[in-house]
Amino acid sequence: MDHSGWMVEALPLSSAARRAALARLSGGPERLDRLVERNRGKIEEICRERGLDFSRLTEEEREGLVDDILHAGA
Repeated sequence: MDHSGWMVEALPLSSAARRAALARLSGGPERLDRLVERNRGKIEEICRERGLDFSRLTEEEREGLVDDILHAGA
């Protein structure tokens, strides 16, 4: 598992720059899309447990959720 996200979070970057850096480190948005699609059922379950509706989240909120899941071990 790639743990480089915490390094990016520690940098004094704007949220857009931070997302761009994370995307580059994680393989880009295509990799994130594939990850979400392969695990959509589990992600939606986690959302329900957190009182969220995955289909209503913005792209930024989805990225944050996936990042949180990956780093918290949801």
